[in-house]
Amino acid sequence: MNRILIPALLCLTPIGAFAQGDCSKEIAEIDRRIESGNHSEMNVQLARTMRDSLAGMCGMLDDATLAQMMEGIEEVLPTRSAEEQQAVKEAKRATAEASRNARKAAAAAREQAKPDSGLAKVTGQGRSVASGFIDRNEDMLNFWIWDWDVHEGKARVVYTTHPSLEQQGRPDWKTYTYVVEMTPDGGSTQTLVKSKQVFGHAALALRRGHDEILLQRETGPPGSPSFFDRWSIPGRRLISSVPTPAADTPHGDKVSWMPFRGPTGDGNVIFVGTAALERYQTAFAWFEASPDGTVLGSGSLQIAGTDSTSLFMNPGSNGGGAFPLLFGVDEEIVRQYGGSEVKANIVQESRILTIEDDASKTYQSAVLSRMMMPTQMDMAAMQYMPELEHELMANRSTESLNVGPHAITMIQPVDDGYVVLSKFTGNRKRSVPVHGHWLIWVSRDEIEREVYIDPLAEDLNVNFVTFTVAEDDEIILYGNSKDHKGTDYVVLMGSQGKPKATAAVKQPKNGKIEGMIADDNGVWLFGRGYPTDKFSRFRFWSERITF
Repeated sequence: MNRILIPALLCLTPIGAFAQGDCSKEIAEIDRRIESGNHSEMNVQLARTMRDSLAGMCGMLDDATLAQMMEGIEEVLPTRSAEEQQAVKEAKRATAEASRNARKAAAAAREQAKPDSGLAKVTGQGRSVASGFIDRNEDMLNFWIWDWDVHEGKARVVYTTHPSLEQQGRPDWKTYTYVVEMTPDGGSTQTLVKSKQVFGHAALALRRGHDEILLQRETGPPGSPSFFDRWSIPGRRLISSVPTPAADTPHGDKVSWMPFRGPTGDGNVIFVGTAALERYQTAFAWFEASPDGTVLGSGSLQIAGTDSTSLFMNPGSNGGGAFPLLFGVDEEIVRQYGGSEVKANIVQESRILTIEDDASKTYQSAVLSRMMMPTQMDMAAMQYMPELEHELMANRSTESLNVGPHAITMIQPVDDGYVVLSKFTGNRKRSVPVHGHWLIWVSRDEIEREVYIDPLAEDLNVNFVTFTVAEDDEIILYGNSKDHKGTDYVVLMGSQGKPKATAAVKQPKNGKIEGMIADDNGVWLFGRGYPTDKFSRFRFWSERITF
C-alpha cells in the first residue's frame, strides 16, 4: 500500500471547504469497486474515507494529482492482475529513476548557470592602516552607538555607556557620553563630553557641520517635561537648553510626537509622530527644528493601514531625511504562467518617503517591495505563485542592522535616489537564481538597477550586513564571515554595482562591526567588543581601510 499517499488523503480538507469540480467519473469508479464485495471491510472503510476526501478536494486538483489519488484507490481496492501490478511497479521505478536523473541534471545546470560574482576580475586590493580598541575609565556595562558622520575630514562617532540593572544599585553609577574622532591615517582620539547620574537620553546625535552634539533628555516618567540640549564637544559644556519643541499639523493635538529621529545636513533635527485617524488610516507627521527649538517646517501624510516607519531616520539625498514606509493597498493582480491563470491581492507596498530640506516638501520613491495574498488556491496556480512573487517584488525585504537603540535600515542616498540592501526569499530550484541579497537602486519613478550580490557573498564566504556610499556613488559593502569562522571583508564596488577591490578586515574580539564611514580614499569601520577572554565592559573599536 502507498504509505505516503493514503495518510495524506485521510487528512485532506473536509467536504464543502472548497468548490467541487467534476470528479463524478472517478467517484463512480470508487463506488463500483466498493459495491463489488471483493474487498475486506477495513479496505472498504479506508476507500470510503478517501472517496470523501477526493470529493472535498476536487475543485483544487489538477489532472496529475487526480491520477495519483486514483492510483492510491487501486492499491486499496485493486482490480489489476498480479502481472499487471508488476508491470505498473516497473513503470513507476523507471519513472522515478528518470525523475531523479532529471533533478540531478537540473541541479548541475543551475550550478553551471550560477551568476558570475565578478570577483575573479577584481585586481584592486585595500589595506588595513590601523585598528584597535579605545579604553575608557569607567565600568558601565551597557554600550550604545548613536550616530556618526564626517566633520572637517575626520570621522566622528558618538556613543554612550550606562549601567546594567545590577549596577543601578551602586551609588556611583552614571551615564557617560563620548565622541570619538578618527583621522585618515588611522589615528583616533576620544572626548568625554558629559557624565551624569541620569538614565540616558531619549535621542542623541552629532550636529552636522558643528563641533557639537544634540540631545533630548526627559526628566521623569513618560509625559513629563522634556528638554532639547546642545553641547560643545571640545568645550565639554552645555551651550543651550530649551523645552522640546512640538508643531501644529493639520491633525492638531492628535499627533503623538516621538523623540527626534535624526539630524539634517544643515545642523537641525527632524521629529516624527503618528496620529490615528479613521479606521485603518494613520497620519504620519513630521517637523524640522533648529537647536534653539524653532520649528522651521512641518507636514503630514495620510497612510492606509497602521504601519508607519522604523525608529531610525536614514540620511536624505538632499539634506533632509528618509523614512521607509508601508502603504496599505487593495489591488488584484492577474497573470498567465504556463497556461495557468494566477491571481493575488496586493495588500501592502513599501516606499521611501523623503522629507526635503525645508520639511514642507516630500516625495516618494518607486515601490521597493510588496506584500501579496493569493486569491486562487488550485494547485496549478500555486505552482506558479513564486513567479508572480518575483515579478512583483513580493517576499523581498529591506535589511536592517541593530546598532545601539536603533534598527537601522540599509538605505543610503546617491545622486538620483537611494541604494537599498535587500533580501529576496525565492525558490532555490529556479534555473536563474534569485534567492538572497540584492543591491537595489531606486528613484522617484522606477527601480533603476538591481544587482545580485549573493554570488559575491558566497565566493567570499561572508554575510553582507551593512554598507555605505563613497565618492562618485561607489558602494562599500561589509561582510562578516559565515559562522565567524573565516575572514571578514569589505568590497569596493563601482556606481553600477561591479566589484573593484576587496580588503580583509579584522573583527573586534568578542564584538561586532556596527557601521562604516567613507571618505575619498577609504573607509572607517567601527563597533564594539571586549579584548579579554572573560566578559568585561565593552570598548569602542575602529579600523581604517584604504583603497
